[in-house]
Amino acid sequence: MATKLNSTVHREVKLQNPTGPMEDYIVSLKAGTKPSLVFRKKKHRSETEIPLEVLLFPEHWTYEYEE
Repeated sequence: MATKLNSTVHREVKLQNPTGPMEDYIVSLKAGTKPSLVFRKKKHRSETEIPLEVLLFPEHWTYEYEE
């Protein structure tokens, strides 16, 4: 059964930093015509947005990001 995402969903999580300790992030499943997953450090404004089509079909996309 499919569910339509009508509004953005946010969760606070702790994720392992590859070069250090655990860090606090806000992870959002963003609604809209092109849904995406958004990672943002809790105390920073910069964020990384990954379209769901990239997560679901990674062999069809090249995605570059900055840390």
